[in-house]
Amino acid sequence: MFVLLYESESATVVSRQLNIPAPKISRCLKSLRESFDNELFVRRRYGMCPNAVASQIYPIAKGIIASAEAFNHIHAEAKVLTNQFVIALPDYFACSLTKDLLVKLKQFNDKFNLVLEQWHANSWQEVINDKLSFTLCCHSSLDELQSLSDKLDVIPLIQLSNLYLLASSEHPILSQEISLESIAQYPYVDTEFAKLDEYTPFQRFCNSQGIELQTELTVRNTSSLIDYMYSHTSLALTSYRTLYDKFAMIPGLHACQISKVEAARLHQGQDTPWLFLLKKRGNSDPKLEQLIMTLSELVKDHLE
Repeated sequence: MFVLLYESESATVVSRQLNIPAPKISRCLKSLRESFDNELFVRRRYGMCPNAVASQIYPIAKGIIASAEAFNHIHAEAKVLTNQFVIALPDYFACSLTKDLLVKLKQFNDKFNLVLEQWHANSWQEVINDKLSFTLCCHSSLDELQSLSDKLDVIPLIQLSNLYLLASSEHPILSQEISLESIAQYPYVDTEFAKLDEYTPFQRFCNSQGIELQTELTVRNTSSLIDYMYSHTSLALTSYRTLYDKFAMIPGLHACQISKVEAARLHQGQDTPWLFLLKKRGNSDPKLEQLIMTLSELVKDHLE
């Protein structure tokens, strides 16, 4: 945090780069100031200006960071030697996608040792720190993802323009015309897994139209979502066909695709989200590239 704050002179930039809230930056800075018994940074109109003591600390702190990255590099090389790839996939299709991925990889002579980790909002940071080979995420802006770090390669996989409604099979909305407005009349469950945007497209649509939306719950786990939807009058929207397929197969639950007209209305005036793959820049391991290419093809098969 200190190094990034020194280099950018902006707590806002540091908060975005580390994906942690601004108050935590303030608490860390307070702790540093108490440790060194010095202000370190002086607040100016356009940012935080480091003082002389901070300038003395900076090269030492920068050296510590460089040493840590060197250890991570050795760790990454060891993973390459063992053909191990650690990946974080969103919950909504981790199981089905991984199964098909392993089948596809068997056609290659090289052995792939995959380790599947749980996706979370800071998975992109673990890619930078060589804890993950790559991860997937949903976002509406390529530029914003690229601004997270100059150490990330951001690869667009597929645009998530389709929209699916998830509900219990006895839900009253199923006996009426389904529109964005009628969906908003019921409690809403946020289910857009792997998203780094603060709000879903549906939440932004309702806000822009002045529609009051009761967001009842945010669910990031498919099994929890299924259990919840059985006994509640809530509705959920998703861009992922895999989740639609799963709901459609479960007795007592219902899934249907929202019309193209309504989906177009939803995305009018806002960027349509994409599914992106994030990997560390400069990592040109041929086996990793083969793995990414194979997974990218499967993602399109599962979501188109």
